[in-house]
Amino acid sequence: MFASLRLDYPLFDRWFDKCKQQHRNCWVLEIENEVAGLVIRKDETHAEAKTSHLGPKILKICTFKVREEFQGEKFGELLLKQVLWHAQHNSYDLAYITAFPKHAFLIDLLKYYGFQETMKLGNGEVLLEKPLLKGQLPALSQPAFEFDTGD
Repeated sequence: MFASLRLDYPLFDRWFDKCKQQHRNCWVLEIENEVAGLVIRKDETHAEAKTSHLGPKILKICTFKVREEFQGEKFGELLLKQVLWHAQHNSYDLAYITAFPKHAFLIDLLKYYGFQETMKLGNGEVLLEKPLLKGQLPALSQPAFEFDTGD
């Protein structure tokens, strides 16, 4: 499952061991006793994250991986919805992730769910951020079913 991560991140195994020692929070998607998908997350401050959007409570998506044989089954979408539900439910100001441009499918999924590319990092990755609303949703000026998207 981690072969492609090792290619992108040569120090992945050392980092992953550190995550295990720290008992880093994660979600694991298992299918028939096999890990099909994994999200590792971490709480950060703005000073640590260095994101464009401010906020004292930031959720970093450290690892977002669906095994290749399970791609196309909507498991990535399921994991992403879990991330966003967790972030909203726990009053985070921002969720963010980094990805290499070659992972266009992941980047497209993230953008579909409201993440925006805010910068390019020195290693070639792009940083994608999603500010999160807190409190009640704003009132609609008209019934939701009458909303015109301009198509």
